[in-house]
Order: sequence, then C-alpha cells, then structure tokens
Amino acid sequence: MKSRNEYIDIAKGIAIFLVVWGHVIKYTLPTGNDIYNLIYSFHMPVFFCISGYFANNTFLRESAIVFFLKKSYTILLPFIVWGTLYAYYSYLPATSLFLDKYNLGYWFLITLYTLYILFLIMKKIFIYFKLNNIIIEALLFGFFYILIYLIEINKIQVTETIKQLFSIHYICKYYPFFIAGYFINKYNAKINNIIKTNTTFSISTLLFIICFIIKEYYWESSILILICGMTGSYSCIYLVKSYYKQIPFRKSLLYMGSHSLNIYVIHYFFLNLDLTSINTVFFKNDANLTLCILLTLIIAVSIIILSLTINSILTISNIFNFILFGKRNSINS
Repeated sequence: MKSRNEYIDIAKGIAIFLVVWGHVIKYTLPTGNDIYNLIYSFHMPVFFCISGYFANNTFLRESAIVFFLKKSYTILLPFIVWGTLYAYYSYLPATSLFLDKYNLGYWFLITLYTLYILFLIMKKIFIYFKLNNIIIEALLFGFFYILIYLIEINKIQVTETIKQLFSIHYICKYYPFFIAGYFINKYNAKINNIIKTNTTFSISTLLFIICFIIKEYYWESSILILICGMTGSYSCIYLVKSYYKQIPFRKSLLYMGSHSLNIYVIHYFFLNLDLTSINTVFFKNDANLTLCILLTLIIAVSIIILSLTINSILTISNIFNFILFGKRNSINS
C-alpha cells in the first residue's frame, strides 16, 4: 500500500472506531457526556471529507457510467442488502429501511451515495460549460446547496417520502464536508499559497476548541456545529497525515480503515443486543465516569473484533463479498 494512502486508511480507522465507540456510549451510558459529544462533533464529517477528497480523482479516471455503476454496487448494494437483513433481524418490514428517519442506522450509506450522484451531475455540468475556476465552482456548489436546503425547510415542495428516500436531511447536514474535501484535493496548491498548512492547522484546532466549548456550555447553533465538524475533521486528518507512522496501534487502525464499511454495516447487529442490561449492571447514574468510559471502550473494541471476524468469514466467498460489500475480492482498495 502506498504511504500516501496509509494515512487516509488510518484516519478512516480512527473514525470508524469513534463511530462504534460513540454508538456503545449512546446505548449504554444513562446520559450524554462530553466525550460522547466530542466524538459526535467530528467523526462523521471526517468520513464525508475523505469521500469528497477522493471523489474528483475517481471521476477523472472513470467515465460517468462507470463512476455511477461502481458507486451503485459499492455503496447502494450494501445499503439495501444489509439494511434489509437488519430490518428482518429487528422484526421490522423491509420498507422501514427507506421510510425510517435514520434508515435503521444505515443513513450514512444512502447519504453518501446520493452525494456522489449529485457530485457526478455537477461535474458533468462543469465540463459541459468548461468551468474550472475555484470561485465559480464554489458559487455553483453553494447554489446547489441552497436548493437542497430550501427542499429541507419545505420552501421547495416535495413529498416527505421523496425527502426521506434521498436522505435530504443528511445531505443538507453533510454536503459542506463532502465539498470541502473535494476543494482541498483539487485546489490544494492554491489554498496552501494563501494559508500555510501549519497555520491552517493551528487556526483550525483553536476554532474547534472555542466553538465546541461555546456549543456545549453556552449556545448551540447550526453554525457552531458546522464549524466544529469542519475544523475537527481537518485537524484530525492533518495530525494523522503528519504523524501516521508514529500513531499507536497503527497496523490495527490501518486494517480497520481499509475495512471501515464492513465494520460499519456489521456492528449494528451487536448494538441491537440487550445493552440495557449492561447499563443496569454497570452504568448507573452515580457510577464512576472513568470506569464507565473504560468499559465502553472494551465493549467497542470487542464489537469491532467480532465484526472483523464475521467479515473475514463472509469475504472468503467472492460472491458474498460482492453482494454484501460491493467488492470483487477480499481486499479493500
């Protein structure tokens, strides 16, 4: 694996660990806490930033139809297959995958797929009109975002079913992070000519800390949530890129990152177990917070190990690997 890809997989490994850990905290601790809120302030934006970062490279080396088909079988297919399996596992109708507000937990996949299709449409428009300027692209991406936002707040009327089907709520929430990743990739040299990378990191980290404190203790707003997600994602990816060879558990995080989708789709089946019993035994309101966090870490690591074990069994078959994970072989690229 090329070193330039290693830090991305490690960043994805850290992000998927935070996803699982955050879910364990959510399902076990009786009330929210700062660690849970800290995780949720940037862990999903990291995934969308990384996806946007590589979207342009993928688009440039593939035709539009190949791009569409590849995203369909690597993202949409796992969403439908695993979502349907989870619906039956939870004794719910299969249609709940599309009608449930959170898509039974699999909202990330359908949101990411829709973002890729929107990105494909916008890039074709840019090519057709020969638009290749950072300001013009930013304005047009912004215009598309305004349209999506107007749909979300019902200023542009569409049915609730359509809004749910195309994950408009989550598109509205995570579109900026996806597009930010795209701009960082495509215009990285121009951006660095304006602001040096070290300076950007320092400003980003400081902004994240300030906005997180204000958001948590004084005033919560969508702007602060957006700033926390953007700055937290950038700082996380920058740190991993700069020090990925010195990061503890590097090989484990690298492996987790290269199988992040697999962990994501499988781990929900363990969250559906009776974690309330664990809550009753260990996580009482007067329990020691440090002990609670330690136990949630152990549970999260155990779920990841179980998910990867199941994944290694399922991916023995190339047919299962394709149907379940949209991969043609057992090695994630």
